[in-house]
Amino acid sequence: MKNIIENKLLEAINIGMTQFEGNSQIEAFEEASREFENLVKKGLVEKRGYNLMTITETHLHTTAFNVKEKV
Repeated sequence: MKNIIENKLLEAINIGMTQFEGNSQIEAFEEASREFENLVKKGLVEKRGYNLMTITETHLHTTAFNVKEKV
């Protein structure tokens, strides 16, 4: 049994789908998204994920210099 929130959400989705159906700009965005997904599948590009530094990376970093090690 659907409650009021579910009914309103389904109604909003249906209105949005009919409102943007046939919009050339939306279709261009969807085509670009499909092309990007194909490039990801081919391994040519990567999605930009969650790339924030961890607490360890920000506070416990080490300094490295570009010099030869003494053996």
